[in-house]
Amino acid sequence: MTTYNVTLINNSKNFQKTIAIPDNEYILSEAVEEGIKIPFECVVGACATCQGKMISGTVDQSEQIFLSEEQIEEGYVLTCVAKPTSNCTIEIDLGEYL
Repeated sequence: MTTYNVTLINNSKNFQKTIAIPDNEYILSEAVEEGIKIPFECVVGACATCQGKMISGTVDQSEQIFLSEEQIEEGYVLTCVAKPTSNCTIEIDLGEYL
């Protein structure tokens, strides 16, 4: 098991936090454990509520069923089913209760 540094950012809320995430764990679940309130609904990769935008790095989100190939190529990622495969930075939405 490898652990990667995942930096989650939200410029409009002046938020940036880096958390260590093992390569076999989902970004959303680890963020929630760290108290980061990323909005989510389905947690199975079937909606876009928890989506983020990759700034750098790579993830495995092969379990997702919502995003088109074009959206994936544009850098969109569903944090509920994304596992880091490198150190990465992802721009996220944050709930009002951060």
